[in-house]
Amino acid sequence: MGINIKVIHIPGHAGLKRNIKADRLAKETAFKIASGGIAAPVNISATTAFIICIEIFRKSWQRLWDNEPAGRFTHDLIPLVGNKILFPVERDIGISYCKLLLHDTMLKDDSFRSGTSASPICDCKERNSGTFSSPL
Repeated sequence: MGINIKVIHIPGHAGLKRNIKADRLAKETAFKIASGGIAAPVNISATTAFIICIEIFRKSWQRLWDNEPAGRFTHDLIPLVGNKILFPVERDIGISYCKLLLHDTMLKDDSFRSGTSASPICDCKERNSGTFSSPL
């Protein structure tokens, strides 16, 4: 449709003058369109508009996730935004999943990386490669 939209998050009620003005103008324009005061540039259903908005948000979120320097280990495990992760009902297993996602298992490699262990070598004398098969 040749429309460029940039979606950014601005906290509500933050007292930003331009945000307050943009919000007021958007509400006024939406009211004028809804009441027939001005013609909508494109007639689409509310459902279609909602689907378009969801896709814009998803792509924006994915772009941020792909370019974020932090959380790369978690990104490697869950590269696509919007995926639902089902955690086990058992609390201890759920905590283990969270630790894996945060790359903070406190295995020797993680302990060595975080400075809480003098060596990455396991007590069994084998180095943990830091890779594993995730059930996620």
